[in-house]
Amino acid sequence: MIYFAYGSNMFTYRLEKRVGRVEILGSGKLHQYKLLFNKKSVDGSLKANAFFTGKPEDVIIGVLFKINPSKKEDLDKLEGLGKGYDQKEVEIESNGGKQVKAFTYVANPIDLTEGNHPYDWYLEFIKQGAEEHSLPEEYKKNISATPTKIDTDVIRPDANNSIIKESKAIRKQLFDSFELLFDLNKPKEYIINLPSHALHSRKIVIEKSERQFNFQTDSVIPKGVQRHKELQVSGKKIFLSEEGKESKIFIEGKHFLLNNIGYDFDNSLKLLSGSINSLGNSIESDFNEKYLRLIIPSSKKLKIINDYQCRGFVVDYKLKPGLITLKINDRNFHFYEVKYGEKEYIIIDCVDKFNLKEFQNVCQTILLTYAFLSADYHSGEGYYLGFETNNLDTPTHFLYHSLSESIYDGNGAFTTNAYFGIDLENIKRDEKGFIAEETRKEQFKDIMFFSSDVYSAICQTALEDEKIFRSLLLLVFNQASTLEMKIPIQYVAIEALTGAIIKKGNAELKPIENNEIANELVGILKSETEKLLQKHSIPIEGNDLITPLFKRVASLNAPTNTDKLSKPFALLGYTISDEEKKLIKLRDTFLHGSTKSYGDLDDDFKGLFYLSLKLHFLICVLLLKKSGFEGRIINYPKLYEYITEKYLEEEVLRKI
Repeated sequence: MIYFAYGSNMFTYRLEKRVGRVEILGSGKLHQYKLLFNKKSVDGSLKANAFFTGKPEDVIIGVLFKINPSKKEDLDKLEGLGKGYDQKEVEIESNGGKQVKAFTYVANPIDLTEGNHPYDWYLEFIKQGAEEHSLPEEYKKNISATPTKIDTDVIRPDANNSIIKESKAIRKQLFDSFELLFDLNKPKEYIINLPSHALHSRKIVIEKSERQFNFQTDSVIPKGVQRHKELQVSGKKIFLSEEGKESKIFIEGKHFLLNNIGYDFDNSLKLLSGSINSLGNSIESDFNEKYLRLIIPSSKKLKIINDYQCRGFVVDYKLKPGLITLKINDRNFHFYEVKYGEKEYIIIDCVDKFNLKEFQNVCQTILLTYAFLSADYHSGEGYYLGFETNNLDTPTHFLYHSLSESIYDGNGAFTTNAYFGIDLENIKRDEKGFIAEETRKEQFKDIMFFSSDVYSAICQTALEDEKIFRSLLLLVFNQASTLEMKIPIQYVAIEALTGAIIKKGNAELKPIENNEIANELVGILKSETEKLLQKHSIPIEGNDLITPLFKRVASLNAPTNTDKLSKPFALLGYTISDEEKKLIKLRDTFLHGSTKSYGDLDDDFKGLFYLSLKLHFLICVLLLKKSGFEGRIINYPKLYEYITEKYLEEEVLRKI
């Protein structure tokens, strides 16, 4: 159904808020009509009208839209069909010169009295539409010259002006994406296409379950001893077709897991069931140079709105807050969440052309960075979608993957809650019981939303340096470990970060900078050691106990582990305390399979818990400072001092 709009409905976003998605066919001309503002509205203003003059020189320029016929009744009601507007079938000259039949609305009756005008917000819709569709400059000038009046209604002006603001926000077309997802998750029967295999042409029922798909199928029992070799699909691609449909789904054999084999001897069949970890309609290379989207079902909401620098975005013609824009690998990504139906979904879009493998790596890094900052790693399963256009409207490719389990409620590094960990009952208040102004100012000092530039920088450095990526991975997945496991892994993370930050290795930490002098000293010590051992008839050759001695002599000019692991903090501008140096010095103890005792079991727990919290803080310092962060982060050793009984003269939100 083709509609010719010449007034406020030329502004596509306004029209779509009324009737849903439309197809823009282009601008067009309605001859022998003139654009006048002589339709009296129930709101007391005048609206646009296609006024028939019969004069060849008169013309209205508007926009042709194809709308969903099921939405025509909605548009009639909103336009006031029969209550100020009549429908008229017209012939429009398209911008290609063809005659196009369309319907439009004309005023009945018209208001010929003088002194009334359209509201300013109403004319702005028309101006926006004319600009959007590049109508002729002279025509746009005539529209802009129309006299207007101010709307004194309390609500109406803001409500209509907000539509224009919404239209400038990032828009997300999610309907087709979720239609595909919901359809994929429905139980379905397929036919297996696997030539020269026992499963070829067999029916298979696939049903969605938690973090995977389950299947049931059967095969003919072959003669002889049943070793089930005929059922092996490793290295093969299994194609599935749905009866009566051209679309196909494929499964790589390694993701087709046969878990149970039963027998129906009456029909000479093996009854097969199992799980599928990945399936799609495209192979990885089909996603190359596509606009890509990842959708992850989630049982927990993101904390984007509260803590992160983010933008508003529009879903289903409703403005929502909470979209983080990221620049990674010279491409633009959007990270946000939506509620669709009864579930929450986390979405990552790449709005530049990309390939699937790199997109998957970037997505994992975005999710790991969020987990590092906000304590929740959202994973479980993901739907990867590929699109031909950058509005990511209708997906042409999809691939489902089972992912690692989500991890929730860890120790995030960042919050904008200025009163995090503060005893509000004992905080200073004014005579009215409110938090005192000077206290409030002090608490909010250096508190700001987490920068999307720093977020991007963390992701970028993690992708460029495997050691930083590994540190992120260790930090996130180590959260639930026992202290005996957690602390050694934390030291490994600090070592990895040290290697990433000190690019020149240990050269600048050597006690003797000049290698020639250092080698000369090592040579002297080695020679004197040999003489001493020979003097006392201690064998050197083949003596496994002596070999480590000479290794230590050879590494005499190497820096200590404490010096090495302390150096990156200095390079990044963080002054490490004497206590923190002592904790770093314990690295050898824990990485060599031992631990540190603080007394009885209770004291050991408190001491090790404090050490772990401190190491976590130091890892966060390195990751954040490396990416250019300045501000406050959560100081867990202070937050949990009531457990460790290690009382600190520090703030819970500590500036780094």
